[in-house]
Formats: sequence, C-alpha cells, structure tokens
Amino acid sequence: MQQQAVQVQVQAVQTEDATEESGVNTEPDWESQALMDKLESLRVKLQLNNSKAARKNFLSKKQEMSSEKNRAEEERNRLAKELEEGERRLAALAEEQSEEQRRWQEELDELRREMERLRKEAREAEQLASQDENAAVEMQRDVAMTRIEAWLRELAQYLSALRAEFPQQFPYERLKWEKKEAAVRRSQAELQSRFQDVLQQLRQGAELESLPRINVPSLPQVPTVRDTMSSMTSESRAGREPVRPLGTSNRPDAQQTR
Repeated sequence: MQQQAVQVQVQAVQTEDATEESGVNTEPDWESQALMDKLESLRVKLQLNNSKAARKNFLSKKQEMSSEKNRAEEERNRLAKELEEGERRLAALAEEQSEEQRRWQEELDELRREMERLRKEAREAEQLASQDENAAVEMQRDVAMTRIEAWLRELAQYLSALRAEFPQQFPYERLKWEKKEAAVRRSQAELQSRFQDVLQQLRQGAELESLPRINVPSLPQVPTVRDTMSSMTSESRAGREPVRPLGTSNRPDAQQTR
C-alpha cells in the first residue's frame, strides 16, 4: 500500500511539472532544482520501501519453509517409527510362524514314522500269517502223502506175504488190490496237484479261508494174510461166496481237511 501511495505522489509531481512546462515559464531555475531533489528523495524512499517489503516477504517465506521443514521431519520421524515397529512385529510374527511350522513339521514327521512302523508291523504280521498258512497246508499235504505212501508199502507187504504163503490165492487177491492201488495213486496225484495250487495262491497273497477245502479220501484197510485165510476158511465152511470183497474198509469214504 505504501508503494502505491508513493507512486501516486510521483505521478502527481510529474503531472504538475508537465503542466508548468506547458504554460509560460516565469519561475526561477531553483524551483526546478527543488523538484528534482524531491523526485530523488521519493525514488530513494520507494527503493527503501521495496527493499523492506522484499526482506519482510523473504523472512516470512523462510519462516514458512522452516515450519514446513519441521513438520516434514516430524512426519518422517513418525513414519520411521511406525515402519520400525511394523518390521519388528513382522519379524516376531515370522519367527512365531516359523516356530509353529517347525512344531507341525516335527509332528508330521512323527506321524509318518508311526505310520511306517505300523505298516512294517502289518507287513510282518501278514508275512507270518502267510507263512503259518503255508506251513499248515504243507503239513496237511505231507501227512496225506505220508499216509498214502505208508498204505502203498503196507499193500506191497501184504501181497508179497500172500504170494509166499498162499500162492494159489495170490492171483485173485493181486488183481483185486491192483485196482484199488491204481485208484489210490490217482487220488494221490490229484491231491498233490490241488495242494500245490493252494500253496501257489497263498504265495500270491490269497487268504486260506477264501480257498476251497481239500477233501482227503479215506484209504481201504489192507488185511493181513491171517485175516484173509480166516475169511476164506469161514466162507468155505459156510459154502457161500463172500458178501464183501476182501480188504474193503468199513470207515467213512472221506474226511475233510484244509
């Protein structure tokens, strides 16, 4: 506002000076000199006022910038603290999660070890059960084959003794028992094949309970030479043919086993 007032005064002086020059110049030179001094004084005042205003404006701007700088530093410090706190919390959370993950991993590893142990025990139990089933079937097979082999030896001994002691009766008895021997040997081969099939299926993982049972037929009772002679004598005295062939067993036809 002061600057505008000074400018108005300068313009007024210049207007006045121009008016005086347009009229008749009857004033002395000293008046012109006074006017010049006045203008110079006004110019100096104007420059001084401009300098003060600029300085005041500079100081105001400087103070404003200083305040803005302080506010920016405070905001930066606040954000730095928040960032540091956030990083600290994040690190603590990561450590907590890492510890939790480690515990879960340990539990999972323990479960895997327990499952593997149970699987191993189950496999071993299955192997033992399979071995027991195989052993049981093999024992049944061996018992059946041993009985048949013993029966064949007993028959051979009977026929040999009969031929030595009663050669006249031997041809008839031999023919009769050779047929029975052939039937027993066929049964022996069939049993051997069936036992082998069961054992093969057991080795492939089948359960014994799911497999068909093997029926082991009974064997005809082999008589002694004395029994044969006694029977022939009794039949001769009775004057009739024997009702049953010699050596026929009265036991049940078959017995069952696994």
